[in-house]
Amino acid sequence: MMKFGYGFGAIGFGSVYYFMATYHVVFLTNCVGFNATIASTISSVALIIEAVAGMVVGNVSDRCNSKFGRRRPFMLASTIKILPIMFFVLRKIEAPGYFQIAYYLAFAILFRVFFS
Repeated sequence: MMKFGYGFGAIGFGSVYYFMATYHVVFLTNCVGFNATIASTISSVALIIEAVAGMVVGNVSDRCNSKFGRRRPFMLASTIKILPIMFFVLRKIEAPGYFQIAYYLAFAILFRVFFS
């Protein structure tokens, strides 16, 4: 029972992150109309940038001396921004090809950076 209670807190984190990790490529191919190469490249670039940003944000949060704690200001800033970012990530836009790629790449990067 104790393991269930401990793992229960990860449901919110996992549901949002893994939904985006799996559905984002499907959304880009089926709804937006990108081919699989472009959709997977967008997700891969965002994932690589998340890995670098995670190290940077982790280092900055380790050195943070806020009165709210080391991690809480970063979590609060992330929760405020993640909902509008998800709205724009999962929104289909009608624009020229390169602008669409840049749009979805930018918001995929923002989602992953703010989620890390």
